[in-house]
Amino acid sequence: MGYLLPLEWTTTFIPLQDKCPISSIESIEEMFIADTGCRIDELFSSFDPEPIGAASLAQVHIGILKETGQKVAVKVQHPALAEWVPLDLALTRFTFSTLKRFFPEYDLEWLSKEMDLSLPQELDFRMEADNARRASEYFKEHSDAPLVIPEGTFDFNLNVIIIY
Repeated sequence: MGYLLPLEWTTTFIPLQDKCPISSIESIEEMFIADTGCRIDELFSSFDPEPIGAASLAQVHIGILKETGQKVAVKVQHPALAEWVPLDLALTRFTFSTLKRFFPEYDLEWLSKEMDLSLPQELDFRMEADNARRASEYFKEHSDAPLVIPEGTFDFNLNVIIIY
């Protein structure tokens, strides 16, 4: 984002990329039940309650699938996002339109419009799974590319949880 915003701003926001507050294991368990109909211990023989990373939209846990014994990364959206994202988007629109009114040279309204379109897509992990499948298919034909795309475990129609 350094090409869009002042360095002071982007430096301040760096922690939002992977050092954000984590969601509790209890709230993650509730999300698993809502998204899969199963408890965590029904799907995994082992599931580390401490995430290996947390960003603004999701956190990642390590688990072992009960069915296959495969070690996987489990990306789980923060449960509060469904409640807070609409407000965040509205505040972003308001902030950028106000900024433009007082400082026309800083017209960032295009960015709030882009966020209105892209953030709901980022929050739909079914789209992420589909994009991972498509990228994997494409790069199968280009095996010389130095790129590894994890194979997803897409047994569920998951909106807020994805298993790699």
